[in-house]
Amino acid sequence: MVSALLTALFTILLLGGLIFFHELGHYVLARRMGVHVVTFSIGFGPTLFRIRGKQKGALEPTEYVIGALPLGGFVRMLGADPSEPVPDAWREASFQSKAVWKRFLIVAAGPAFNLLLPYIIYLIAGLMAGQQVPAWVGTVDPTGAAAEAGLAPGDRIVAVDGEAIDYWWELEKVVADAPAQALSVTVERPGQAAPVTVEVVPEGRRRELLPGLSFGDERGRIGVMPAYARPFVVVAEGSPAWQAGLRTGDRVTAVGGQPVERFDQAASRLSENRETPVSVAWERAVFDPALGIEQGFVRLEPHQAEVPAATAVPNRGLGTSACAIASVQEGTPAATMGLAAGDQLWSVDGFPCVRWPFLMQRLANTPEAEHTLVFSREGEMRQITHSGWLAEVPAGGEGRGDRIVRTFGVAVDEYGLDGPDLVPDEHRVAFALSHSVRKTNEAMSAVLAAIVGLIRGKVPTTELSGPIGIAQLVSRTAEEGAGYFFFLMVWLSINLGLINLLPIPILDGGQILFLGLEAVRRRPVSLQTRQIATYIGLAIIILLFVIGVKNDIQRPLG
Repeated sequence: MVSALLTALFTILLLGGLIFFHELGHYVLARRMGVHVVTFSIGFGPTLFRIRGKQKGALEPTEYVIGALPLGGFVRMLGADPSEPVPDAWREASFQSKAVWKRFLIVAAGPAFNLLLPYIIYLIAGLMAGQQVPAWVGTVDPTGAAAEAGLAPGDRIVAVDGEAIDYWWELEKVVADAPAQALSVTVERPGQAAPVTVEVVPEGRRRELLPGLSFGDERGRIGVMPAYARPFVVVAEGSPAWQAGLRTGDRVTAVGGQPVERFDQAASRLSENRETPVSVAWERAVFDPALGIEQGFVRLEPHQAEVPAATAVPNRGLGTSACAIASVQEGTPAATMGLAAGDQLWSVDGFPCVRWPFLMQRLANTPEAEHTLVFSREGEMRQITHSGWLAEVPAGGEGRGDRIVRTFGVAVDEYGLDGPDLVPDEHRVAFALSHSVRKTNEAMSAVLAAIVGLIRGKVPTTELSGPIGIAQLVSRTAEEGAGYFFFLMVWLSINLGLINLLPIPILDGGQILFLGLEAVRRRPVSLQTRQIATYIGLAIIILLFVIGVKNDIQRPLG
C-alpha cells in the first residue's frame, strides 16, 4: 500500500514537473510577446486548485489551475483559436494579431524549455559534485590503444598534448574529442622518477542504441578505466594454485614477497619465471561466531605457500573474480556455445581477461569474425573457436513486448572492484558545464535516434511505452533514490521536447508547420484544413498511446 502511494506520488511529481516546465515556456514567451494568457493549467479533468491573477487593464486576469489528471496541461491564450471572436479593444493582446515569428517563438518555447531542463539538471548535479576521480589508470584493456602505446595500471596521467590533466573527466573529454588523432600522453609511473610520455591514438566508435542503430558522432576511446580488480581470486580446481591451498574467494596479499593490491599485479608476477615455484601469501575470510556483529562474525586467516611452476595454466590457475560468469541467458550465443554460470573466463584471442567488458567489446566489434575464447570449468581448461558472437534477443528473455538487444548472453558479477580515492574538485564550474553539455547531448542524440529509427521502421513499436510503463519506472525511485528520479526526468523531458516538435497537427510541431506554411504563402492555413489535420493528428496520438499501453501490459505478461 505504502509502495503504491509512493509510486503515485513520484509519478505525479515527475509528470507534473515536466508538464509545468513545458507550459511555462509557452507562458513566459506569450507574456514576453504581449499575448494575454487566459488560463495556465497543469493537468486535465476536475479542478483541484484555482487562483486568479491580478487584474491588469480591461482584460480578465489569468487563471492558474491544477487539474486532477496529470497527463498534460495547456496555456490558453487570447485569440489562439482562429474561430474565437476577439473584441477590437483586446485585439493587440491576441495571439493571432502577432507576427508569424512571434507566434513561432511562443509555440516553440514549450519544447525548448523541455530540452533546456536536462542542461539545468546536469549543471546543478555537476556543481554539487565536490570530489572527482583522479586521472589514475586502474585497468588497461589488453586489446586497446592504451595497451598498444604502453600505458599500464598504476600510471597517473598528468598531461595530454601538453595540457595539464587532473581528473578523469578531463581525460575522458580530451580522448572523446580526438578519435583517430594521435595524442601525446604524459604519465607519472610508480618506480620511475621522471614522467613518461607515450603516443596514443584513440579508436573512434559510435554508440549503438539498438541493433543496427548507431547515433551521435564518433567518440574516441583508448581502453582504460579508473576501477581495478582487487586480488580476490577464482581458483581452477587441480591447478598449481589449488595444489598450494588457494581457494576461490581468497584474497592474494603478496607474490614473491612483494605486496599486491590489484589482481593485475598478482597476475604479472605469477606469469614471470613460470618454470620456477613462487611464494604466494593470501587471506581467507573465516566465519567465527565468537566475533561480534561489528566484525561481521568474520576473521581474516593468513596463509602462505609455494605455488608450483606451471607453463600451460594461465597465472598458475588464479583468475580474477571480475571474469567469473554469474549467469548465461537462454537462447544466446553463449548458451549455444555451452557456457554456464560458474565458468571462469581466461582470454579472448590470447588477450587475458582483466575486465570482461573489454573482451566483450572485442567480440562486439567483429561479431561475425572467428574468435577463440578460453575458459575453465571445475578446473578443466576449455577452448571455443567460433563466429557469430552476438544475437538479437529479448532483454532478459522476457518475451513479448520486451525490448530487443544485441548480446553475447554472458553476465559477469564483477566482485571485488575498487578505484582510486576521490580528490577535491578545483575545477567544479568547468566540470559542471562540461558534464551538463556532454550528458544532455548524449541523451538527446539517443532519443532522437530512437525517434528517427521508429519512423524509419528500424525500431519496433514494441519499444514504445505508455503511462503504465512510466509508472513502473518511477516505482523504482524509492529504492534507487533522487539521482534515479532526476535521471528519469531528464530522459522524459527530452522525449517530451523532441516528440512535441514532430509535425503532427495536435502537437507544437504541427502548429510550427502551419506557421511555416503561413510565412511562405503569406496567408494563414484555412480553418477547415487545420481542423481536418487536427483530427488526423489526434488519431495518430491515440494510436501511439494505445500501442504504448498494449506494450506496458504485454511486458510483464510475456
